[in-house]
Amino acid sequence: MFELSFSTVKVKFKFMCAVNKTDLSHTQDPLQLSKEWLKEAEQSSQITHPNAMAVATVNPKGQPSSRIVLLKEINNEGFIFSTNYESQKGRDLEQSPLIAANIYWDPLFRQICIQGAAEKLDRQDSQKYWASRPRESQISHFVSPQSQPVESRAFLDQQYNKALKQFRNDLFLFLKSKSSWLAQRLFP
Repeated sequence: MFELSFSTVKVKFKFMCAVNKTDLSHTQDPLQLSKEWLKEAEQSSQITHPNAMAVATVNPKGQPSSRIVLLKEINNEGFIFSTNYESQKGRDLEQSPLIAANIYWDPLFRQICIQGAAEKLDRQDSQKYWASRPRESQISHFVSPQSQPVESRAFLDQQYNKALKQFRNDLFLFLKSKSSWLAQRLFP
């Protein structure tokens, strides 16, 4: 039997808490504080993906599921991220818009915990976020069957290279109309 224990792992913690009075002294707005923390995380050379956000949804049977998405924006209306509606996450959100998210920045010893409801953004806003994705990311989305098993990494690589050649110049025009990809706003 395989056993894994972290009882001997020692972590040197700095004395910090998630939010202290000095953090809130200049703003009582949690969205504004979230924007400031994200900006600080973006400036840290120790954080590779400052906008990586764990998102949790539940299916109709109440089974929770979480995965990592990329936060696209924090604005006065909430947290913006994108999803594929053919994925498990997309199907879950169709059944229930209730969602929880967590953004954690280990080197800063900070996290943001969000609970709320997700709302689809209109097609125009979704296309704006789609256009902001790197071309490689767009192609990866196109060839990856979301939340479905794939036969191998080699198969995905083959599909990626095929799509790269097929949509050399007009990939964005083809994919921008893909209805399975839409942006969401999480209202805390």
